[in-house]
Amino acid sequence: MSQDKEPIDPTKLRYVLYARKSSEETGNQFRSIGDQISDCKQYAAKNHLKIKAIVEEKKSAKVPNRRPLFRQMLEDIRAGKYDGILFWHPDRLARNMLEAGEIIDLIDNEIIKDLQSPTFHFDNDSSGKMMLGMLFVFAKQYSEHLSESVLRGNANNLKEGKSAGTPKWGYTRGSDGRYKPDENFDFIKEGWEMRANGASLSDVLNFWIGNNVYRLTKENPRKHTVVREVPLNKKATASSIFRDPFYYGILCQSGKEIDLTELYDFKPMIDKETYVKVQAISRARAGATKANQGKTFFPFRQMVICGGCGKRMSVGASTNPKGDKYLYYRCDNKECNRKPRGIRGNIILKALYKEADRLEFTDKEYELFNKRVKEFSDEMIDKMTQEKHSLTASLSKKQSEFDTLSVGRTMQLAKGARIDDMVEKALNRKMEMLENEIVDLTAKIQIIDDKLSNPIKLNETKEEFLNIVKMLGFKMRNGNPAEKDNLARIMLLNIHIHDQKRVTFTWKEPFNSLLKAKTVQPGAPD
Repeated sequence: MSQDKEPIDPTKLRYVLYARKSSEETGNQFRSIGDQISDCKQYAAKNHLKIKAIVEEKKSAKVPNRRPLFRQMLEDIRAGKYDGILFWHPDRLARNMLEAGEIIDLIDNEIIKDLQSPTFHFDNDSSGKMMLGMLFVFAKQYSEHLSESVLRGNANNLKEGKSAGTPKWGYTRGSDGRYKPDENFDFIKEGWEMRANGASLSDVLNFWIGNNVYRLTKENPRKHTVVREVPLNKKATASSIFRDPFYYGILCQSGKEIDLTELYDFKPMIDKETYVKVQAISRARAGATKANQGKTFFPFRQMVICGGCGKRMSVGASTNPKGDKYLYYRCDNKECNRKPRGIRGNIILKALYKEADRLEFTDKEYELFNKRVKEFSDEMIDKMTQEKHSLTASLSKKQSEFDTLSVGRTMQLAKGARIDDMVEKALNRKMEMLENEIVDLTAKIQIIDDKLSNPIKLNETKEEFLNIVKMLGFKMRNGNPAEKDNLARIMLLNIHIHDQKRVTFTWKEPFNSLLKAKTVQPGAPD
């Protein structure tokens, strides 16, 4: 604070008490929100400070702009509602450099007139702001180190077949962390068998409820919780059980997976074939449900392209002179010279059935298909892995650049130096741009991680394709509109309508390569 200004009398200021604890913070070293508020109130009473409001937030401060109550508190301070902030420790205010720099900037501009804490003494001068900035940097470093330690611990536990949280339904965990069947194992297993044989989710759930299926929660002395029975009585819980590959031995955690049957004598509840069958049934039922909701379901929406102008054709129902309704696709582009504008859906379906029949292979072609699908799966995994490495490198570079600017800005403010307005605006724009790029890159990496960690897509890709091919013609002819649509989207990119009778298809891989391979002359190399 400048020497020509009178010292501030804290007893005449209005303080907002800010307490925060995120769910990520565990251990006795972290004070609960109630403890923070109690300590701050005692400190305020002892020092005659006026608390005008208490803000309690249960959000992490590791990433900026994720705490709505913190953001509102700063806006209230800017509006003149409060003069200062009372908090338990600086790491409650910020664990990232963007919001740390914002707090110091508000202090530097005398918008925040004072900070008070029972664990930290703040002087509103260059030394005080430098010390505050250093504590913010330490808080950020500790937060990152904690995240790294948790990830490392989870990874090591996964290698040993251990997982966090409540045990899976039908299993318990021993003192060694290994899963073993509990008294509900046979009931859960029978539910899987019912589902694989076509039983509805409600039927299975009623079976479990009728047999009083439950699991035990974990005891947590820190949260004063004891072991209790939780009944299996929710449809969402049943649905999550039928999506979990754990039940045939694959434990998934933190974007990674491990086969428990390779680690110890784990007893799977089902085999992979049953799991894949249940997933197929669930997808088919979901498609049928969607088709029956609201308006009539029209297949191949946004897939059919006019061969005259290249625009996508609309789909709907039309009526003939006798009053019979039929599926109809129409080009609505006014500049298109196509005549007539539309085509009946049965023409597209007949062409699609004929194409599906082309995928009936001889034994030799079937082996070629088998080989090509594996190559295709491996190629996709390699491509996604390479893309992830590239995105991760870009993310590291952007994060490093953002942190450098943040720390530099914080240190400048901590020294009491003023930053030119034009420089400040340019710096803010650059940091905002970097932050947006970091968010985008993180999201892209997460999408790839989800794909790489999906046991169906990676472990069952080959089997899924082979099963689709074997039954394609039959399923396409006998399926409902939603099932026909689902099969078409698995195989095709687009359907092209050239005239009233000529329909062509743009196939996805590996189907495109496989159909081309069928045209190889006998005796030619595969």
